[in-house]
Amino acid sequence: MALTAKRITENFKELEDLNNEAFPKEERVSIERMIDLSQTGISDLYGVYDGDIFVGFFMTMTSDTCVYLFYLAICSSLRSHGYGGRTLKLMDDLYQRQIVLDMEPLDDQADNYEQRLRRTKFYASHGYRSSGYHLFYRNQTFDLLCTRGPFLKDDFIEITKELQRVVDESGEGDFHPKMLKAAYDILDIIDL
Repeated sequence: MALTAKRITENFKELEDLNNEAFPKEERVSIERMIDLSQTGISDLYGVYDGDIFVGFFMTMTSDTCVYLFYLAICSSLRSHGYGGRTLKLMDDLYQRQIVLDMEPLDDQADNYEQRLRRTKFYASHGYRSSGYHLFYRNQTFDLLCTRGPFLKDDFIEITKELQRVVDESGEGDFHPKMLKAAYDILDIIDL
């Protein structure tokens, strides 16, 4: 059966449980806040369904040319059944523009190196490639991966500026990202 994406307008137990299980506390946004951002048009929050079965969710911010995927989670009992790849395809069909995501960089000294390697291979197998940039925020560095042609850096920067504005206005924390060329040359740091 084909997967469908349905806008999420209210919280439910499976969604809350998945958000808590899939994301570390320091990276997690409450479902209530996600719904609020979605209902005000700042972001998109979709549940993914296989028929009536809740499979997972994703949250994005968009521009006319670019999508920033900052949350994607598949229910743990359904992982390794093709739902992640099918969800990426669903998103590509839905948005029909470049999708950008950030993820932990490959670091063979990291405790979760194997997980990072699997994640990198997974996204690569679904058409994601290095943008040539990293994003640094909240004292962490993330690789930026993208689909569809050359990385639309300026468009992505505009999305992150809007996200920064929303976070600043809400008083919910500190989001002041820096974009770095993949070589980490300190001269190539770009303030967003």
